[in-house]
Amino acid sequence: MAFLDEKYKTRKYLLGNTDNSLILILSLCLLGFCAVNLIKAAHHLGSYGEFNYYTDVLPKLILDGNLYAIAQKPWTLFTYMFVNDSNGFSAGIMMASNMLWFWLFGYIYQNVAGNEHVFPVFVYGGILGGLMYLVSGALFSHTAIIEMGGGIPVAALAVATLVASPKCKLLSELNGGIPLWFFVVAYFAVSIGVKVGVNNALVAAYIVSGMIGLLYGMFLKTGTDLGSWMGRFYTKAITVFEPKDGVEAKNYTEQNVPAGVIQKLPLNNSKELFIDEIIEKIQLYGKESLTAEEQQHLQKSLS
Repeated sequence: MAFLDEKYKTRKYLLGNTDNSLILILSLCLLGFCAVNLIKAAHHLGSYGEFNYYTDVLPKLILDGNLYAIAQKPWTLFTYMFVNDSNGFSAGIMMASNMLWFWLFGYIYQNVAGNEHVFPVFVYGGILGGLMYLVSGALFSHTAIIEMGGGIPVAALAVATLVASPKCKLLSELNGGIPLWFFVVAYFAVSIGVKVGVNNALVAAYIVSGMIGLLYGMFLKTGTDLGSWMGRFYTKAITVFEPKDGVEAKNYTEQNVPAGVIQKLPLNNSKELFIDEIIEKIQLYGKESLTAEEQQHLQKSLS
């Protein structure tokens, strides 16, 4: 049984790809989960004087419901998305649920919109949704409630996926398939349905995050890439120590090559792969489905 119709699979990403945003985000979540729980285990098993996991570690990584604390630890608007404290069985279920929803929407969005847009949508939704959580908590709540995990940013990814592919259907062999909008509605219902009237700050955070996903998707359809700067920053960060394409370098291997021999490094074929993806997209959806960036690349390749 096919999970996603083949006509929506416009791009192919392997799990081992170093630029796979799904794997990057899942790795960060797993790293955050393991790190904080190992520290907590060490705190419970050992004696470290005045060190306390619940006052010295966890509050510095999550949203603690205090709007004024952001001025002292602004990084928590980013780190809370990748931290999960397994305080009980329900917390572990919540983390697993968030990651399953993230994989569902992220997998579709990666194939339809492109791998480079998954991380920006996730981060924008998480940061602005988290900020709304703190503002709403300060205005309408009298108690500080902590928040951590990937639930809020996944809301942005869910809506952005629906905007990118509103006619997408999953499990097509089940009576014609289940529309994507059903899963988006189910996600919001499961995530915040029981929170209405109990934690309205969290409800507001999910709504704002969803609106961020809507805006990102709409801007992307007009050719405006709001996350391109993140891609450039990431590329520069991981390639800062790599030689540039076409740069000549000396070969010092032991394969009987003289030390003075100059060899050229192979050119990156990513541009050719990108053109192939554009051609495949035209065949599936027509030329009008191309974004402004894709049209520009296509014109350059034909000139």
